[in-house]
Amino acid sequence: VAIGDSSLTADGLDDPSQLWLQRALDGIHRRNARPLALVVLAEPGARLDGASRQALLVDEERPDVVVVCVGTNDATHLQPTALIDYESRYRQLLRLVRDPPRVVIAAGVGNLAYSPVLWSSLRRTAQIAPAAASSWYVNRAIRRATGGMADVQFMSTRAIDPVMWAGRGHLYNPDHFHPSAAGHEVWAALAHPFLEEAIRAIENRGGPGEDGG
Repeated sequence: VAIGDSSLTADGLDDPSQLWLQRALDGIHRRNARPLALVVLAEPGARLDGASRQALLVDEERPDVVVVCVGTNDATHLQPTALIDYESRYRQLLRLVRDPPRVVIAAGVGNLAYSPVLWSSLRRTAQIAPAAASSWYVNRAIRRATGGMADVQFMSTRAIDPVMWAGRGHLYNPDHFHPSAAGHEVWAALAHPFLEEAIRAIENRGGPGEDGG
């Protein structure tokens, strides 16, 4: 199950099968031939509070692995009140989706200074420094929230910032914010080993649930 924002809702893609999470799961399926089901509860524009509401629906799907990808909208809207106690509130979200025992992959927030949309006009360039600072704060809060929590992996999306920036001409959609199908392939390559490790951990416990999730 995946909860979070538009990074999980295939915005701007021709087909949902191009979503990075689905592409990564398809790659794993091709290697081990076991069925893997994906349920996306994410919503475009969601912030941490919205993801926490989505978390209340996770139990109904009985997943073995939960992917959380939220924080960019909290960073981009630059509302300081939304960042208060961010680390503790994110940790509460993780506790909600981790129990009963599941493996959780929590994606960090990239450096928004690399976001092409902020370089698309002179007016937007004034937002680069504040966006970089707020995204750094949110990413650090997520990383700290995941620290020391059993069965929770932190996936740093900052690892692909330079790649996405270098290929910004074709790795982003015309909105200069959401990745293109090619950009989702970059994300899929990042996520693949994290998902493999999570699925392996479930199998070591005695296998996934009946729904293959």
